[in-house]
Amino acid sequence: MARWVNRTIRNRLWLILGKASTEKFSVDLQDLLLGLTFDNICGLTFGKEPEILSPELPENLFALAFESATEATLQRLHNPGFFWKFKKPLDFDQADRLVYLKAALAETLRLYPSLPEDFKYAISDDILPMGFVQAGSTVTYSIYSVGRMVSIWGDDCCEFKAERWLNSEGDRFEPPKDGYRFVAFNAGPRTCLGKDLAYLQMKSVASAVLQRYRPSLVPGHRVEQKMSLTLFMKHGLRVYLQPHALSPAIATSA
Repeated sequence: MARWVNRTIRNRLWLILGKASTEKFSVDLQDLLLGLTFDNICGLTFGKEPEILSPELPENLFALAFESATEATLQRLHNPGFFWKFKKPLDFDQADRLVYLKAALAETLRLYPSLPEDFKYAISDDILPMGFVQAGSTVTYSIYSVGRMVSIWGDDCCEFKAERWLNSEGDRFEPPKDGYRFVAFNAGPRTCLGKDLAYLQMKSVASAVLQRYRPSLVPGHRVEQKMSLTLFMKHGLRVYLQPHALSPAIATSA
């Protein structure tokens, strides 16, 4: 699973981001990440990716493979050993150690859940804290609102604080003891089966992009949410990509 996700990042996402960085044009990260997610889901489910995420002008695969092999051979002779740690894909254990990144992702989902509301169907009479629920009733609840309730998250509930998901030392991810406080992936026996895959993909993509580029918002681009069955950004997320300069660090250590 980890190898599949990282292969999609390496073989498709990086190609598109690299082209955008080199040719100085903006890209819509929202569209790219949706395409990446769709490709991964289809690939893992059916064994075949539809390749929604692909460059507009594909390269000659044989020529590209030959060029990549030559470049890789030269890099192994030139670059120091630590450089190859950056190239190695994240596995589950490594991704699990990125505790602050996971905390930041959980905090994002608390404030902006991909599914802003959900519903449950009562198969028998029940009593909730707010009153009686008759069998056959549909109960709709707002995941978006639950993530912003003072009674659950405190007076700073509307502030983005990744630290609320960490222990006092900041070295371990600690979700709420009551799993029903955070229901972006549902909770209890109905917890989303793809939760671990979702975290793996989010952490892999974030680390892969930030390792190579410094994204900056296109000036004047409006970032605002679009309320619908799933929560999107109304105008996407258009960014410019500035490559990180690794050459000085490599030259110093060589």
